[in-house]
Amino acid sequence: MNFTPPLSPSASPIHEEIDSESQGGGDESVEPENAAQLQREVQKFSSLSGLRDVKLALFVAVLLPLSSPPANLPIVLLHGPPGTGKSSLCRCVAGELGASLTYLESQEILTKYLGAGLAYLKNAFASFRLTGGVLVIEECDVYTERRGREGGGVAEMIMTEMEGPPPSSPSAVMFTSNYPHVITPAILRRLTASIHVPGLDDVGRRGIVSLYNVVSPAMMEEIVEKTDGWGGADIHTLLKRAHELAVSSLLSCTDIGVNDDWTVPLQLKEQVKGIQVGVEVWVVMRDMLGEALLQPSPAPSSPSSVGVPTAISSGLSPIQE
Repeated sequence: MNFTPPLSPSASPIHEEIDSESQGGGDESVEPENAAQLQREVQKFSSLSGLRDVKLALFVAVLLPLSSPPANLPIVLLHGPPGTGKSSLCRCVAGELGASLTYLESQEILTKYLGAGLAYLKNAFASFRLTGGVLVIEECDVYTERRGREGGGVAEMIMTEMEGPPPSSPSAVMFTSNYPHVITPAILRRLTASIHVPGLDDVGRRGIVSLYNVVSPAMMEEIVEKTDGWGGADIHTLLKRAHELAVSSLLSCTDIGVNDDWTVPLQLKEQVKGIQVGVEVWVVMRDMLGEALLQPSPAPSSPSSVGVPTAISSGLSPIQE
């Protein structure tokens, strides 16, 4: 079986590399760049391995209240280590609601020239109130006064916009954060729910490893045991790098090479399809753990000031969501 993961959202593993697809709609007065607002395709809870407790918490916090309108607008924070599937869970909430999904990424707001980021955010909320759906504000911990005047201004605008009238259709606002202890407290006070997303359990990790079919059953159990606390994105990276290392080893010891025109010989293609990884997994795991040691550790949270549990460290280098 080829290592290439399935492309269907319903079968894809938990990882944060999501293709952006514009679905149109929205306020015609919004600039084209803002009208799309990084809309993404949705999926269902059944497509994600593990995280049953988190799914149940989202059901209680979002799906159940919205099933009996009129309901207050759910405003939910998903927080936890990088790469644990927070963005994928947002996609699932939209899928379960049968609603559109709109992402607001921090770089789209904070990297614009002074004032443009606030206009971008205002237009996004205006479109959200008209069309409804699930509005996701990623990396909300960057919108704090510690990040400068622009970041503080964004936090104030988010709070102001959340005070406005909600959409008429079942909708939700969702925040994601790797470092909840630095989120502006005023934003935390407006949340209807705060849900921690931990690393995957054994069932979830085993489900992701089995998708790729590049390790033996015995090796799979070893990987599951040694990746306790890892997120789906971390496991995806581990297997991808290990497979690439195995392919490189194959090329170095085979007489079959790349054609002069850089096309892949059929015989080599067949060998790559059937390749299994072994010791490469432990080599890559050692490197990933070494990279993690170079990353700054999150500062401890202060429950009395922010009311959100400390994010559990995944023990791996952060993988951007």
